[in-house]
Amino acid sequence: MIQATVDRFEENFAIISFPNGDSLSIHIDELPDNTTEGATLYFNPSLEPNSESPVPENQENLAKNILNQILKKN
Repeated sequence: MIQATVDRFEENFAIISFPNGDSLSIHIDELPDNTTEGATLYFNPSLEPNSESPVPENQENLAKNILNQILKKN
């Protein structure tokens, strides 16, 4: 599980900060309702949905977006 903080909002995106100093932007539609600046978010990225507990489509897309942004930096 990855912990992050909502640093700020810029237009339709939230800038998410991680403890190691990395950050990424996530479209506000991908965040839980009523997310505010300073909120703590917990991400559990997964490449394969668990067949016992299907991942909602928006959470799967969020996980893919996070992984894509992390991989772009390398």
